[in-house]
Amino acid sequence: VINTSYTVSTCSNGLECLEILHRFTPDLIFLDINMPLMDGKECLIKIRNSAALNDVKVVMCSTSINTTDAQLFDSLNARYLTKPSA
Repeated sequence: VINTSYTVSTCSNGLECLEILHRFTPDLIFLDINMPLMDGKECLIKIRNSAALNDVKVVMCSTSINTTDAQLFDSLNARYLTKPSA
């Protein structure tokens, strides 16, 4: 039996993301790299520094990811994908 019921939460910046993550632990997090107040890279680092969130799967998204970012994401056990630019 496949569970087709999902709970989805959205946020508009990294600080809001971390606030949401204090209330529940998701199975998967999608983070845009470019967000206001706290970017996705800083948010990912804070997620990985949290014992409660360290094992959550994270996918980083951006219109372009440079080599340095890709290496950082790999070192923090996050996957990344590029999304089409507008």
